[in-house]
Amino acid sequence: MLLRELFDINSDINIKKLTTDSRDVIKGALFFCIEGFSVDRHDYIDAAIDKGAVAIVHSKDVTKKDNIEYIKVENVYHELERVSDVYYQYPSKHLNVYGVTGTNGKSTITSTLRHVLNRLGSDTGYVGTISIEYQDVIKEPTLTTPDVVEMHEILSEMVDHGVKNVALEISSQGLDLKRVDTLDFDTVVFTNLSLEHLDYHPDMESYYLAKKHLFDLLKPEGTMVINIDDPYGNRLYDAGYTQNKVSVAIDQEADYRAIDLKLSETESRFTLVHEGVLYPITTNMLAQFNVYNLLEVIASVHQNGYPLPAIIDTLKDLPIVKGRVNMIDKGQKFRAIVDYSHTPDGFEKIYRYLRDLTKGRLIAVYGNAGGRDKTKRPIMGQISDQFCDLIVITEQDRRTEDILQIKAEMTEFIKNTPYVFIEKRYEAIQYALEIAKDDDTVVVLGKGDERFQHGPTGKEDWMGDDNAVKEILSKMMNGGFV
Repeated sequence: MLLRELFDINSDINIKKLTTDSRDVIKGALFFCIEGFSVDRHDYIDAAIDKGAVAIVHSKDVTKKDNIEYIKVENVYHELERVSDVYYQYPSKHLNVYGVTGTNGKSTITSTLRHVLNRLGSDTGYVGTISIEYQDVIKEPTLTTPDVVEMHEILSEMVDHGVKNVALEISSQGLDLKRVDTLDFDTVVFTNLSLEHLDYHPDMESYYLAKKHLFDLLKPEGTMVINIDDPYGNRLYDAGYTQNKVSVAIDQEADYRAIDLKLSETESRFTLVHEGVLYPITTNMLAQFNVYNLLEVIASVHQNGYPLPAIIDTLKDLPIVKGRVNMIDKGQKFRAIVDYSHTPDGFEKIYRYLRDLTKGRLIAVYGNAGGRDKTKRPIMGQISDQFCDLIVITEQDRRTEDILQIKAEMTEFIKNTPYVFIEKRYEAIQYALEIAKDDDTVVVLGKGDERFQHGPTGKEDWMGDDNAVKEILSKMMNGGFV
């Protein structure tokens, strides 16, 4: 696209890429000098030009070089948002965009939205923690909510391939950093809010207001779907929005309510109540928290014009969401589950579900991230103490923090339940599985199917909790370890 099509400037320079990172510059790139928390891209203008940048968008006075176009603006990031939308030809306006935010459930809801809409014959993409997916394309994500340029590029690719809908995980950081402010949201969903990300947000109120921003972005004719059993969801529902607004709940009356829940280790059964009509539902998605997730999927899709009976038919055998309540069976006589839960609320929900299923001991394996929110460490220990019979504490994304200090904070409120500390994650998982007896449940929490850990020097390879459990169980069932 020509530079004069992006700015009110008389220039026929052909722009071949938008970027804020000098390392990603190619010949013909337009470089935006964003001022971040720790890096000012104005310091990298020369590096960007050396790699082929032909135009620079900046807010500070800079030393200019010949044959380079310099565009001084008041706010570089605002221009980046505007230009990204123009450069990629407003892709979100050509898609039906579902945005999902909340502490827990984002990945499950967005990936399930994709499966349900695809089964209903409407080609749907997904962008989030697990992957970027549309049609037969699967890519590794960089962030839960990609930066503004990458997001527009992804959505543009989907439009070019004929995709009709996209389900987006929207993180609080992504909202706070204005990564999605120019997107055209048709439906927005709120799951819940609990203690998380307080290393980034100064307090829960700031965290809530960041999430609320998604609803501020919703177009006037859009729809919002809100879990009103959550206190913050109830507050959001009463916040005075004038768009179409629907509620989901289990514990109280709502536009879409689940009653008569019957939860097992193989399926969930409940009755959906909508406008006085009862709809029996059977699904392979497990646990009460997934009933909430399904309610929000059902409400979102139904509000977009699909009949409830057709939606319900798609729910019986949904693809398993990677790393979320994954039951792993290699013929052992105890349960082995991998789950991504890494918040106090997530721990309590998975523990409650497993406690009801477990005749023997409930054994948990988990760690807490280093260099992140420390306030939740003792709380998660306290919740584990309440529900578990044995806790195996291990490493989990320690970064540069002393793992013994992390462990000390994790165990502060563990008063009644025995625990062991095994530093290496694989060895901790192996220990828990090898000591499990008939009818016990071993749950490995925190990483799910993530194939990395954050260590002292950056990202380190990790096989994933799911693969670790499968490998260890397979060895156990074939004669054990040598």
